[in-house]
Amino acid sequence: MTTEERNHEKQLNATITALSSQQRKEISLPQPDKSRLALVDAQLQKARLEYEAYETRIYAAHPDLKTERGGSEPLSLNEAGALIHDSQTVMLEYVVTQNKTYLFVLTKPDNTDPVRLKPIR
Repeated sequence: MTTEERNHEKQLNATITALSSQQRKEISLPQPDKSRLALVDAQLQKARLEYEAYETRIYAAHPDLKTERGGSEPLSLNEAGALIHDSQTVMLEYVVTQNKTYLFVLTKPDNTDPVRLKPIR
């Protein structure tokens, strides 16, 4: 991203943060002003939409940025299977919870077979 793009993104984020803060303050009052709250809500919604539109434009201009930020869509089972080209390759995915760790193993016996998902506990 260019310096100008980064600065614009920071400004959009700052606007959302400031409006969110105003919203929280108004809500926390003993008797919130409903018209003021409605105005801040509308401004916040507008700011969020502006940010989303900007983000879409930035990702179009810088295709790798979404991936770098961890914003890419998860792979479907078939998309992940398409990355496995032989029976010697597997794809591993871990899920760690408070009490357990799960391992999912994705295999493909050969190029013509469908992908297989095996959970291991």
